[in-house]
Amino acid sequence: MRKPKLDNKRIKTSEEKLKHINSLLNGVSTIVVNNLTNESKSFVSGREAAKFIGINQSALAKYINKQNFYLGRGFLVYKSSTDLKVLLESEAYLKAIARKKNPHLKYSEASKESIRKANLGKKLSEEVKKKLALGSAAPPE
Repeated sequence: MRKPKLDNKRIKTSEEKLKHINSLLNGVSTIVVNNLTNESKSFVSGREAAKFIGINQSALAKYINKQNFYLGRGFLVYKSSTDLKVLLESEAYLKAIARKKNPHLKYSEASKESIRKANLGKKLSEEVKKKLALGSAAPPE
């Protein structure tokens, strides 16, 4: 059991090997576009792309699975199987660009309303009430 750990190699199951071979055969790669220079670089795996831009591989995979792209740290990351033109015109991409341009737009009105509903009926501790009161008090003159 110790030898694979020392070799820093992960033992892959046959399913994982087949999945990896299929992705190579299908030609699906991860494309990273630098937003400043518009240079693009292709990676065989999402792990390599995540390492290149300096984020966690699982976080990158979640973004790509959820909205077909990752937009952050000055990069746009997407799978080559995704049509770039459709991606750039998607509502999710346009919202992400709007948030980048105006970071104060954190939540949409619908999101704010759902957060408000989720917090209805919750009791605040005395300590939290005091902190909130201090934060909303008028500054001394």
